[in-house]
Amino acid sequence: MDADKFNPERFIHSESADNSYRFVPFLYGPRQCLGYRFAIAEMRTLLAILLRQFQFDMDASDPTVYKRHLGVTMRPDPPLKLKVSLVGPH
Repeated sequence: MDADKFNPERFIHSESADNSYRFVPFLYGPRQCLGYRFAIAEMRTLLAILLRQFQFDMDASDPTVYKRHLGVTMRPDPPLKLKVSLVGPH
């Protein structure tokens, strides 16, 4: 097998052809990002701290109808406006 020669047929019956994640190697599987689990734990911790220390409310007088907008993440369209206030001391 000549490694420098262009020969796409060499990949037709290889193991990588059966791997549905071959085009996103750092998303899932054996090549998943090493920091993925740490990042998820860090995000959950931050979210817990925010939810414990702050209160998030929508303006009840705002008649805006929000729709879901799907991009890389799902978000409201138009952007959501929240009133953020501190929760009492813990």
